[in-house]
Amino acid sequence: MKTLVAGEVFRGKSYADMINKAIGTSFTGYLKSGVNLRDFGCPDVIAWFVYMDGSTNGYDDGWIWKNDISKDGKLIREYNVSKTLEHL
Repeated sequence: MKTLVAGEVFRGKSYADMINKAIGTSFTGYLKSGVNLRDFGCPDVIAWFVYMDGSTNGYDDGWIWKNDISKDGKLIREYNVSKTLEHL
């Protein structure tokens, strides 16, 4: 099991490719940004793979968000930046 450390960067051609590079798996596809680590000996732990650089991400239907991480690596903030869904 690899210990993920704040500040490490993993890039891939897809979420599955990024997750595979980060934790050494061989997923062929993955639609969620979280991976249950039960199979790696960590029950009740989920690794969350999202961009945390303040860039915007989302879907064509209007769901847009951005994430950033505090300088000490202890706090992740997620913001809804959808123009059409500002009330959420």
